Formats: sequence, structure tokens, C-alpha cells
Amino acid sequence: SAFKIDIPAPVRGGDLGLGLDFLIRGDLNKAKTHFESVENDPIAYLGLFFVSLLKKEFDVALYYLESSLEGLKNPFVRSYALLLKGQLHEYLGDRFSAE
Repeated sequence: SAFKIDIPAPVRGGDLGLGLDFLIRGDLNKAKTHFESVENDPIAYLGLFFVSLLKKEFDVALYYLESSLEGLKNPFVRSYALLLKGQLHEYLGDRFSAE
């Protein structure tokens, strides 16, 4: 018998899935294009955060992370995004904002 887990998948294909696939492959420009085509989606903003982070565009990365945090409802994903925010602030030498 098959074991079924009834948990919604965070990415179900489309531009989010393609963006994630290109991000994993390291094709940041294509990943950015696909994430940008998804409007007002906190997961797409999180994808854009990682693209910007890998391009070392830290101010842009923080912008996308803040945009993502405004819409994230899942407490696990939200806490992970907050952890990333603190770590990036600390990396940038802004210990006050990191705390």
C-alpha cells in the first residue's frame, strides 16, 4: 500500500518551480526572470532574495527578504526567513539590526 502524506508542497511547478530549478543549477538570471513573473508571492520574493544574495547584491536581497516576510504565513518558513535576515545583518556588520 502507498503511504500518502497530505501536506501541501511549497512549490508546485510553474514559474516558481522553474525559478527554483534554475537557482539550483546556478543560472541566476533565468531564476530571477521566473521569480519576477510571479506577482506578490512571498515564496517568489524568497527566491529573489537568494538570487540577490548569490549575486552579492545585499541591499536588494534585504529588500526581497522584507517583501517575503510581509506575506509569509507558515511559521516554520517565517522563522527561517527571520534567521536569514539576522544572519545577513550580522554578516554586513549591523549587529544592532541582527538582534
